[in-house]
Amino acid sequence: MADTCHSRLLSEAGMIRSKAVKDTRKKILRAAEDLAHEKSEDAFLEDLARTGVVWAGMLELENPIAPSEVAALMCAHDLIRATRLVDSEDYWISAATYAALGAHAEPQKEEAKSQEKADEEQTKSAIGFVASPKSHE
Repeated sequence: MADTCHSRLLSEAGMIRSKAVKDTRKKILRAAEDLAHEKSEDAFLEDLARTGVVWAGMLELENPIAPSEVAALMCAHDLIRATRLVDSEDYWISAATYAALGAHAEPQKEEAKSQEKADEEQTKSAIGFVASPKSHE
């Protein structure tokens, strides 16, 4: 009988914990959504693009870091901070915001294909063919 009572108490505690987890999750995701809408998406994407240009310059890369990759890196940074600090709700919110913005900034398949084609056109030599390993087979 004591086992049954103990099991019921554990089950009730689990339900309370589950509700608290759901409430916290909702609170963080709502705050992230509010933060993402606080500024226009275009302004956020422009900031991510600028950050990618600056980071690429600092790292001496040929091409800027894509906005979606900047968002992923910022998200990772915030997740690390969130797991190391006691009062970390702001970092969880920030990480969720960057994750959403990064997903939005991710180039679509069609855009990626057209960019590939543009890159290929740009690499054509003066005599009109693309220099690639396939052309040497």
